[in-house]
Amino acid sequence: MYRARWDVINGKTVASVRVGMAREFFFADLDPDIEAAMSDALQVLQRLTAGLRDIALAASGQDQLRGAVRAAEAYAYHAEFLEKSPESYQPETLRRLRAGADVKTPAYIQGRREVDLTRRTVGKAFETVDVIVTPTIALTQPLLADVTKDVSTSMAVSTRTIRNTSPFNVYGWPTISVPCGFTRSGLPIGLQISEPSGQDAVALQLAHAHEQATDWHRRRPPTR
Repeated sequence: MYRARWDVINGKTVASVRVGMAREFFFADLDPDIEAAMSDALQVLQRLTAGLRDIALAASGQDQLRGAVRAAEAYAYHAEFLEKSPESYQPETLRRLRAGADVKTPAYIQGRREVDLTRRTVGKAFETVDVIVTPTIALTQPLLADVTKDVSTSMAVSTRTIRNTSPFNVYGWPTISVPCGFTRSGLPIGLQISEPSGQDAVALQLAHAHEQATDWHRRRPPTR
């Protein structure tokens, strides 16, 4: 059986991978349990790779940047199902998807231009690093009851939950999340690894190396 050699990808070993950390945005206001798990994960990466360094990565304002694009494209994809079986959607999901029908053509075109411009320029972050690591999310997962009890709470929780993942959809970068710990209540914590579009091999290589160096992907939280 063929098995990929994850120790060497395109002539690059894990030990030669340069890791960037975008602390200014992605590491801000972390839940204490997530912050502690990330500290441990970064120590593992420090041992495995050519080293870690802080980088600047503009990420604020991503929701505004792609708001019209996301809404219009999500509605276009779901339009048939929204018409046939709207009861299959959660009320908040249904509300958000239907909002995409109101996006005007000029707004969508301008949004697409802004996204394309961002993708052409943001790649400069990889001039000094090979991959970028962040916490997958900044807060512990909320209870479903808290998310669905009212629209304002749902929107606030959703915004915080996708804060660290949403920008990479704009960038168009391949990104993987691997287990790196558990919260005190037993919920999983993820380490997010990103790489430039079309060059996902090294991100997978580093994800594999992290899994081999830890046992988080084998562990299960204690049952109550």
